[in-house]
Amino acid sequence: MDSKAKRNDLKTVGLAFLVTPDYSIPLFTETYPGNRSDSKQFAEMMEQLKQRFCNVLGKDAEITIFFDRGNNSHNNLDMLENEELKFHYIGGLKKNQIPQLYNIDKKKYMPLECPDNASEKYRNLTVYRTETKAFERDVTALIVHNPELEKGQLQGICINIEKTKNELLDIQGRLLKRFKGEITKGKKPTVQSVKNPLKKY
Repeated sequence: MDSKAKRNDLKTVGLAFLVTPDYSIPLFTETYPGNRSDSKQFAEMMEQLKQRFCNVLGKDAEITIFFDRGNNSHNNLDMLENEELKFHYIGGLKKNQIPQLYNIDKKKYMPLECPDNASEKYRNLTVYRTETKAFERDVTALIVHNPELEKGQLQGICINIEKTKNELLDIQGRLLKRFKGEITKGKKPTVQSVKNPLKKY
């Protein structure tokens, strides 16, 4: 199926897994078209996976669902908490959904507890745990600080700033050349024609 990001050159198939809590051994899978939004596909996939589990084992299951921010919605959370399904769930939150956590002093973060064989990248993480509200629910929230991820993101921001600065200087240079008469061909720039390329910034 075509990508939902409107990239016709990307053929995408979604895959949902049901795995064991120990060693993450796959038990059941469901595929779905990649051009459907995650939040709309989410409820259908959850019901199918749990039903397959119940059909095969002949009993209900204690299932914990992990999902990303793209699946956040009141409807999906209502479905997960429905008595007929009753999932446990762990999800992500966007900054605008829980902005108060972004004002927590980093000094209040604690080192992430890791098993002895955990890799170094996990040992460098710190977390802050609190009880709060999200989607009109009482939830336990964890906000994680990852120094390596932060470093990479800052590097990306600096690259974008430099790229933007160079593009703006290029526009400024062409306008100065037009003003000095060094450029005479082509359409004379207007206020709107100059503003148009700046909208992406």
